[in-house]
Amino acid sequence: MENENITIKQGMSGGWIAFIIIITLIVGGAAGYWYSKKSSKTAPQPTTSPTISPTATKTTTSSPTPTASKDWKDFSNDQYGFSLRLTDNWQNYRWQEENPNDGSATKWIRFYVPTTDPNYADGAMPGYANPFVISVYTPAQWAAVDMNGPHDTYIGENDKYVIAYSSWQACPTDLCDTINSTELKKIKDSIKVK
Repeated sequence: MENENITIKQGMSGGWIAFIIIITLIVGGAAGYWYSKKSSKTAPQPTTSPTISPTATKTTTSSPTPTASKDWKDFSNDQYGFSLRLTDNWQNYRWQEENPNDGSATKWIRFYVPTTDPNYADGAMPGYANPFVISVYTPAQWAAVDMNGPHDTYIGENDKYVIAYSSWQACPTDLCDTINSTELKKIKDSIKVK
């Protein structure tokens, strides 16, 4: 009888050891995965060379060059004749100018803000989300826009261009509360056409 108890206890000990090894492997694997994700989240550096995307023939990436600590919020584009004011949530933003392939507009100027959502993939600028776009049209291009379908919101026009606005349809999880419709409306309302 005594030998039978020893055999049962030894079998249970082996099961517990296997269980502990499996749990250790799972916890270790999860910790390794978390560490690799954490260490791979470095801020993207601005690119200096043009990139090609499926919806544009050329993309030029730029970063704001503030002249004073408060001035980073003011964005002005003298070439197309508009300006806008960003809010505090736009620290470290980037922007890109794109030439649409189809000639539907003269230029798209996309504004990006950093995101930590690993599931959000905009494609054009990894680690950044694109909450809104300023579209620049000639008057003839704007006249050709189908106003019965989805289209940009008209902001204003100058002697050469019509300035319009569009915003994202889905936001990354980390920005939905800060870069929301109220925030985007403030920016849209700040757009001035020169």
